Amino acid sequence: MKKWMSYVFSLVIILSSLSILIVMPEDVSGVGDPDVQIILTQTKQTAYVAPGQDGVVTFTGEVRADIPWAPSVQYLVVTLTAYCEGWAVSGAPSLTFNRAVSVQNFQISVQVPIGTPRSTNAILYINGTWMYSPGVSSGDCEGATAIIVIKQYYSFTISPVESVSYVEGGGVGEMPFLVENLGNGDESIGIEVENAEQLLKEGIHASLSRDSISIPYGGEEEIFVILRTDNSVLTDLYPVDIVIWSQVAESVGAISDREKATGYLEVVREGSLPEPEPKPEPDPDPEPEPEPDDDVEDPIEDPVDDPSDIDETFIDPETKSGIGIWPFIVGGGVLLFIFTLVGIYIFTRKGKKAA
Repeated sequence: MKKWMSYVFSLVIILSSLSILIVMPEDVSGVGDPDVQIILTQTKQTAYVAPGQDGVVTFTGEVRADIPWAPSVQYLVVTLTAYCEGWAVSGAPSLTFNRAVSVQNFQISVQVPIGTPRSTNAILYINGTWMYSPGVSSGDCEGATAIIVIKQYYSFTISPVESVSYVEGGGVGEMPFLVENLGNGDESIGIEVENAEQLLKEGIHASLSRDSISIPYGGEEEIFVILRTDNSVLTDLYPVDIVIWSQVAESVGAISDREKATGYLEVVREGSLPEPEPKPEPDPDPEPEPEPDDDVEDPIEDPVDDPSDIDETFIDPETKSGIGIWPFIVGGGVLLFIFTLVGIYIFTRKGKKAA
């Protein structure tokens, strides 16, 4: 009996050992790391950010996964993340791989803000993480980068600084214009007096102080049209048409719009030029109030009599002394009595003459 029991005990030990050997591979989570590659189809894209354009740049690519499969691993999940200058990025996906799928495609879009300066250096960073499912193993993928080039657009305005400029017949004057760069990059602007030939027929010689100007991004610049009139020119109002265009656009084969502005020249007779308006003088700065001296006592002001305390008193403006009002009343009565006697006398004389 004891011998039989020992055989049974040995058999149990052997079966337990075999079960451990069979189960162990199923519980092992230490499968080797996958080889994950993020491959972009485009490594450089151009963003169009002029007003009226959308500024969206789209990149496509694929993720390839080489996985050391094991019985405990059924899926590999790769999650992509993208970053570019803090701009809005969409489409970064989570991709699932299995034994039948080792390559997955993706698409990521970047919203570049409208009006972004041409000088901006934008880089798109795409990174990823991987994780086995089921399982606890995870890690980072080697990332990929791409460049976003900002397309320059050309926009500018020109306007006369003054609505009308004045020149005497036979004299010389100038007409200023203001040019503003509204594009997203540095500009070189070409300038032309469009109606120079027509003005010359009228006896007005129009020339430019310079035929091109350079304006930095966001800047502005003044140009001047020099106007010389013949003695025979008629006193009248003449339009001066100025046209500008982008020389930078022409240098790269792009089409540049031509902007036009018109100023007006009034030819006047000699000595009748309007007086320039005087510039208002700035208000003087107020003088600072002196700081009170704590060591000096406040002066004691003389008491002022209350006007209500002066009863029927006239204040002499020279002596500042009070004079009683009764002398004026008596004097007025005497004068009234005298005028009455004189009137009676005159009336009596007239009556006697009439008789």
